[in-house]
Amino acid sequence: MQQKVFNIFVPEYVPVANKGELAIVLGMIDSIFPNEEVKVHILDMNCKKVYSIDNVVVYPAQWFLPSWRYKEFKLGFSLENIIASICSVFRKVLYILFPNWIKKPQNNLKYINKILQKYKNKIIPKNYKEQYLYDLFQCDYILAGHNGGLNVEVCHILDLFYKYDFHFGVYGSSLKPRVKKGALIEIFDNILSKADFVYVRNNIALQWANKYLNKVKAILAPDPAFCMQETDEKEMNEVLKENKLDSFFDNNTIVMTVCEPAPISRYSFLETKDFIKKQTLHRQLLASLINHITKNTDAKILFLPHSIGPEKYLDDRLIARHVMKLVENTDRIRILDAEISPRVLKTFIKKSKLLIAERIHSLIGSVKVNTPFLAIGSNWDSRIHGIVEEMLDAKDYVFLLDYPKSDDLCKLFDTIWKNLPNIKQNRIEKNNNIILWAQKTGLEINKIIEKNINKK
Repeated sequence: MQQKVFNIFVPEYVPVANKGELAIVLGMIDSIFPNEEVKVHILDMNCKKVYSIDNVVVYPAQWFLPSWRYKEFKLGFSLENIIASICSVFRKVLYILFPNWIKKPQNNLKYINKILQKYKNKIIPKNYKEQYLYDLFQCDYILAGHNGGLNVEVCHILDLFYKYDFHFGVYGSSLKPRVKKGALIEIFDNILSKADFVYVRNNIALQWANKYLNKVKAILAPDPAFCMQETDEKEMNEVLKENKLDSFFDNNTIVMTVCEPAPISRYSFLETKDFIKKQTLHRQLLASLINHITKNTDAKILFLPHSIGPEKYLDDRLIARHVMKLVENTDRIRILDAEISPRVLKTFIKKSKLLIAERIHSLIGSVKVNTPFLAIGSNWDSRIHGIVEEMLDAKDYVFLLDYPKSDDLCKLFDTIWKNLPNIKQNRIEKNNNIILWAQKTGLEINKIIEKNINKK
């Protein structure tokens, strides 16, 4: 008998170029359906036409989501940056003048509603776009909540599908703990109350839900990415050979993820308000750590790009190259330039001696494979506190970037490096407990989904 393929729709912007975000979606599937074949359907703003990678089908996000609502303020005078900044400012003005404007569903959903009606009435699709949407409408279940993807636009999508008897659940969300009043809370409360379950990934989100969402019963659970499986030995060896790393990478290698999203580029290095100065200080700090490592250990260092976009400033390789220019000796340092799947990236972490992580989901990837880490992050980032310090009980391995000093960072590295065997041994039980918790959550969700699939 042919095994059923489960089709899961994640109705959120999931940039394929960001392997951390993709890792969350894959972790959702690995935790909920460990023994079933699954095809997951996602939305990407950089997708122009539908395509597939492995068991992931990618759709143009603009079919469901207005791109102008996702553009953030940017520095620089390029046309792209100016348009993004105008969109960001315009949204802020709307919030001030018309705070309830977000209650109105995005115009994109008028067309989706029309095609949903045709689908329910069994009218033959008239073009390729309608056919792809018909395929999407045959999904067995809708899973929202990955990372910070759950917003008011996604809530409106969930509400529309709910009206057509689609079941949905929320898994892995941080919700919106910085919002204390207004229409967003009302939207979240009304629409998430219709969900079959709401699992949040840190205690900060849970406390916010308990305080502000009166109709919603939120449950704390680990980020789904904890459960994502790594790749096999064969694929790993092929990647090493293709990238000419087979003679470089070994078990004495430190892997490193670097990035400059908002928590680092805006809310760190508080001694200055100049964004360019913050970036310079950030890169100098990383270079000073690498210089310390190359002078005091025989370890190799490999930069792992966990994001290569979608925007140029979010390409980890760009930052790594800038850091490399500041390093005194680069003989034992490499940058992995190729676009690699999240599962392969996790295998690199598994086979390394230590992970130095600015990308939170590289750090999350280290837990299942029990690789020690040094986390570098912003005090402003709720994931540092909610996931790393509280859930993982790993505050001793966190270096905050508020007013950082290179000597302090190097001292923390030395402490971790000298105690790696003990740290690895001491983390085994804690790491296993997190994975067991995440797997237990997946099984709970599986039962709920199975029950509601059968109802359809």
